[in-house]
Amino acid sequence: YTPYSKLCSFDFPTSSAPSALQVSTVLSLVHRQAPAYQLYENQCYWFSSTVWGSLKELFPSDQDSECGNHHAHGRYRGV
Repeated sequence: YTPYSKLCSFDFPTSSAPSALQVSTVLSLVHRQAPAYQLYENQCYWFSSTVWGSLKELFPSDQDSECGNHHAHGRYRGV
């Protein structure tokens, strides 16, 4: 395996950081929107983008997220 590539990061300020329960609620709601994996519509990139966008909207911050390329995709075993 090769080292991972960080696609994006976001630091929530202590005053407005979501709790583990709030994050798990967002994850559950997004899963309910599309419980079945669909290659061209609701796959891991859709899921992570939807969760990311929801958390950023629900828990805003003065800080910008750190994204070199938000449209970059991860790789599995170099593929």
